[in-house]
Amino acid sequence: MQTIDTSTLAAHCSALRKDQGALRKRYRADAPEEALVTDTATSVAKAGDSPMWGSVQIGAPGFGITTRVGVHRAVGGRHDLPVPGDILCAALVACIDTTIRILSNNLGIPLESLVVDVQADCDVRGTLLVDPSVRVGFATMRVSVKAVPGPGVSPKQVEELVQTAERCCVVLQTLKNGVDVTFHLDAEEDGEAAQRV
Repeated sequence: MQTIDTSTLAAHCSALRKDQGALRKRYRADAPEEALVTDTATSVAKAGDSPMWGSVQIGAPGFGITTRVGVHRAVGGRHDLPVPGDILCAALVACIDTTIRILSNNLGIPLESLVVDVQADCDVRGTLLVDPSVRVGFATMRVSVKAVPGPGVSPKQVEELVQTAERCCVVLQTLKNGVDVTFHLDAEEDGEAAQRV
């Protein structure tokens, strides 16, 4: 995480409060349709790439980053790079962390430090088709938040802050409540694919 000097931090915090205030007003009255956003990630692979590793572009082309990913050792990979489950945990950590810190800023409840840890458990017998009775997917996820109150902040205020963040965290609420996922296959004929290469 980038550390910045106190005056720059105060300016960032003030700008964030101002920007979010303007957005709330706009979404309530003028343009509620603008509150609908679309996030994106895309795999980047070609014929001949090893199935043990891949690349994922996180974010829209032009401003996103491309990161290498691996396969978990429990399903035959080396786990020498982050695996999809790690990235899922990272998404939850990032969302909870930023939600708490934004609320801390907006509500004037300073924190000395914040650490969010997520662990997820999966029985891989389902995905390896070893036992059809084993559900494919993570069965449980555990979130641990360690928040040290800033000067003049009570533990009760921190508890209320974190509870509010739980209600506001998009990734957490998505995982808790489920989401409709559509799946589309666009399979080209071999000849068409070959002509494009």
